[in-house]
Amino acid sequence: MSDRSIPVLLLKRFRRNWLSAGAAIIILSLAFVGIFAPHVAPYDPNEQNYEAVFASPSSEHLFGTDELGRDVFSRVVHGTRISLVISVLAVGLGAFVGVLMGLLAGYYGGTFDAIVGRVIDLLLSFPGILIAMLIAAALRAGLFAVVIA
Repeated sequence: MSDRSIPVLLLKRFRRNWLSAGAAIIILSLAFVGIFAPHVAPYDPNEQNYEAVFASPSSEHLFGTDELGRDVFSRVVHGTRISLVISVLAVGLGAFVGVLMGLLAGYYGGTFDAIVGRVIDLLLSFPGILIAMLIAAALRAGLFAVVIA
């Protein structure tokens, strides 16, 4: 391999593929909005204004208002923060459990490997949404149940 570092090669490949560069910009923008939600949102997401109930989109309320007069754009921006936390936790937990089970199955092999393989086959034989609904029904409602599901 040449003397170029891996990040430089990845950046070069990224710049050639406009679709992946565009996706990276969108993901980074959503992450930025989620992290800096209090500074991006023009209103408090829970502030009620009964004089602006069901207001249509305008320069004052970009997405309009809901049945309680709350600014929908501010609520979407603050909701991005929750979605970001759930996605990072779900991917991190899935990666941790998957790598751990793979390492253990590879290290011990034999019967343990066969059991892990059959459990994964069993999980993959059902639709993912069905398993998520079962897990969510078994656990109490909340952020933890969503991440696990």
